[in-house]
Amino acid sequence: MANILDVRFIFLYFITISANFVECIISYILIINSCNKYKNKLFWLINFKLLK
Repeated sequence: MANILDVRFIFLYFITISANFVECIISYILIINSCNKYKNKLFWLINFKLLK
């Protein structure tokens, strides 16, 4: 059961990273730096996983 949840989390995790990474690149191209938002979401996800 834990393995199924882990796989689901990892899948969700990579989708979120991919979406934010694309957003970060687009924003960087448009000279709007939202890379900090991307990093904050990344750290939030890692912390969430460690707390669980």
